[in-house]
Amino acid sequence: MAKQMKVAVYDAFGSADKLEIREIEVPELKEGEVLVKIKAAAVNPVDSAVREGYLKDFLPVEFPAIPGWDVAGVVEERGFSSRRFQKGDDVYAYARRPLVKYGTYAEYIVLPESYLASKPTSLSFEEAVVFRW
Repeated sequence: MAKQMKVAVYDAFGSADKLEIREIEVPELKEGEVLVKIKAAAVNPVDSAVREGYLKDFLPVEFPAIPGWDVAGVVEERGFSSRRFQKGDDVYAYARRPLVKYGTYAEYIVLPESYLASKPTSLSFEEAVVFRW
């Protein structure tokens, strides 16, 4: 059985009442990707703009869509050829992908290893998620 995660997700453009909590399968790791257990995610005004459809001509969205682009967490698994980080490493990232589908309002996220940076040890997960390098 595939690993499940809880997510905040929406199935159509609209107001915040379109968001619901649901369980879905964790996306499969591909070459060069890393599975991150999310410890903190930031909420930004752009998340609302995307959800409400204001940016649909610029940012493609595939429903159901999980919002969120800023994340801090812990590496849980690595895909083939992912070698920069080890299981258990604390990381953070700007997780915007070309397609809005799998965002940071979830228990896990799969990202290309190149999106990630080591979380500064002086910052908490909550601080790191809003830290701009």
